[in-house]
This record gives sequence, structure tokens and C-alpha cells, in this order.
Amino acid sequence: MNYDFLKRIILFLAVIVMILTFYYFMDLKKEEKNNYLGEAGQKVLLKVENTGGHCTYGLCYSELFIYQDGAYLYKENQEELKGSFSEEEIKKLEELIKAADFNAIKSKKFSGQCPIEYDGSELIYTFYQPNERIASCEFEIDEDSALFKYIGELLNKIYLRLSSRI
Repeated sequence: MNYDFLKRIILFLAVIVMILTFYYFMDLKKEEKNNYLGEAGQKVLLKVENTGGHCTYGLCYSELFIYQDGAYLYKENQEELKGSFSEEEIKKLEELIKAADFNAIKSKKFSGQCPIEYDGSELIYTFYQPNERIASCEFEIDEDSALFKYIGELLNKIYLRLSSRI
């Protein structure tokens, strides 16, 4: 048996695997960038995910996308709610995000049992400018800080609108 031939086949297959891996990760990067854009190409300012607990449809999960133009999209189960915040509300949110010290926010690690382990929920905040992800089961989030308090106010406006639909 010709070992040089086998070596060449193995080398050829290794090169093919490397090329496929490269293209796979390039597609992931492209998908990441696309997540930054909303349905109509709007730039996402903030995404808030709420996961955990038991809902009538199974594991509770909701997403809120707030776009730079003030529009928002709230998704839960099969329902969607679209609306918009005022220019002043978005400007305030942008200012609070710019002023936030994300290193300080991420400096205090969450210690304890994550609420999703006992039918509670976890909040995950994804900021797109700067690119930061803050999960309540990874970091101690100061809900009284100006940024997270204001995000809570915006969420409450959406929840009030949802409850008025029932």
C-alpha cells in the first residue's frame, strides 16, 4: 500500500475540513451582524429576554427589541406586540447606555441559585452599542441603577399595554 498516497488524501481532507470550518464561522458572524438589524433594517438598541418559569404554553420566554428609531417589538409565545417609544424616551435610553460603566456592572458576579431553577425567571439584556450582554444569573444587576430602573419603566409601559388587550 502506498503511504504517500494516504498521506495526501488525509492532507486533502484536512484542508477541506479547514475550509468548511472557515465558511461555517463566517456565516455565524454574518448572522450575528444581522441580529443587530430589525425587521425593516432598523438598528437594534437593546434586546431584553425574559426566560424561565412555567407558562400555559410551556417554558416562559419573551423578547423585547427596542430599535434606535423608537419602535419596539415584544414577542411572547406566538404573540407579537409592536409599538413605539417617544423620541425623548429613546434619547434618554441612549444617554443612559452611553453613561453606563459596563465593567462595573459586570464586576459583581451573581452568587446564589438562579431563579429559573425554581420556577423564576432570568433577564438577559443585550446592548448593541456597545456590544454587551448582561444576564441576571451571571451578574448581580442593580435594579435601582438609573439604566436598569429606566429599562424597567419601559418594560412596564409595554406590560400595561399588553394587559389592556386582555
